Amino acid sequence: MIPFDKIPKRQTAILYHGRQIDYGELLANSQPYQKRLKSIKESVIFLPMKQEPETIYKLVACIRANKIFVPIPENDPILKAETLKKEFSSAVLWLNDFIYFKTELPEIQLPKDTLFIGFTSGTTGERKGFVRDKESWLQSFANFQSVTTFAPKPYVTCLTPLHYSLGLYVLLQTLSSGQTYLLDVTTLTDLLVMPDVLNHCQVFSVPTVLNDQLSAIENVQKQCLSIILSGEVVSINQRKQLFEQFPNAQVLTFYGSSETSFIAYNAVPYPSDNCVGTLFPQVTISITETDQAIGEIRVTSPMTFQGYLKNGRFYQASATIATGDMGWYDQQLFYLGRKDDRINRKGEKYFPATLEKRLIESLYIKDAVVYGYPDAKLGQGIAADIIWVGRSLSLDELNQFLKKDVYRKGKLDKYQSVADIQYNDSGKKCKKR
Repeated sequence: MIPFDKIPKRQTAILYHGRQIDYGELLANSQPYQKRLKSIKESVIFLPMKQEPETIYKLVACIRANKIFVPIPENDPILKAETLKKEFSSAVLWLNDFIYFKTELPEIQLPKDTLFIGFTSGTTGERKGFVRDKESWLQSFANFQSVTTFAPKPYVTCLTPLHYSLGLYVLLQTLSSGQTYLLDVTTLTDLLVMPDVLNHCQVFSVPTVLNDQLSAIENVQKQCLSIILSGEVVSINQRKQLFEQFPNAQVLTFYGSSETSFIAYNAVPYPSDNCVGTLFPQVTISITETDQAIGEIRVTSPMTFQGYLKNGRFYQASATIATGDMGWYDQQLFYLGRKDDRINRKGEKYFPATLEKRLIESLYIKDAVVYGYPDAKLGQGIAADIIWVGRSLSLDELNQFLKKDVYRKGKLDKYQSVADIQYNDSGKKCKKR
């Protein structure tokens, strides 16, 4: 059970449009919702994660009533529930009233103490639910805050929606630790009008969201807020832009996934190439070596998930999680890219993530996504979709730029200019298949 009762009742849990909701009020307001849950026998609750206090009351009620919640977007919740109901024998969508769903599926035996099930299509388009129990997330909260680099600050917010893995995690970690969650802060601009908060705040985000919001801020900000990023690797140019606009900010990054929670972290302003940092406490790494100590990253820790829910069946996870990420370990962890994304061009293996990072270091490129395509002579060719800043470069100019980096060799066979690039819920680029 998340220890809401152990936090002083007068301590502020949520700030929302100037209103302070303390932990006592949070628990008191959740009690009527908890009583409503007693009237239903279904164990699975589809919960639209609207950015408002009522959502938090319902969330706390689900946890205290031992109901398994499934966070879904606030837009078109009935349509989303209709899609997800196919995974369960029965479930309830919680709007103003309960909407019941039943199917012909047999009842699924989920792990004891399951907290929630988050659904994601990842980069493959295959829907799957990752099952998390309370204990693994309590371990995640404790391990995260045991690292002095991430020392808690009084105020916390997240710039991604609450139904995303990161947004949900940050909200529950904040409430479990007695900090104050800024529920109405969804942009950096929102935060800049709160001078009493800025120097005492942790801001969680993914790089793409943060970059978009930085572009909307014109003046240099001298505040000392902590910015904590996950998802895609942060390029050198992105880091430079961030420090130019927030020179006194503490910028921290962590590497992990919905299945593994936290794996490694970096507190260095400009880390070594491909380095995702130091392992979190109680995390053990093994590398399935394939070539020169580079291989798939496997993780063992008390923070890993319980398994996948796919097509109405639960598949238990092993004690060691194969991440699907490629890298190596040498006192610190280094990440190259996704195993399934590797491009085999004339027998040479290339990782799109490393090529993307190099391309984004160009002053002329705002963002890029690299992917392979079938080619009769090469086996696979290397292509890129590119968003330009100012003028565009020719293919020869791009390859000359890539050639200058002796550590991240690569070559583009073709590219196209695009207006935007699609990202998934975790902030990672959607690769073309």
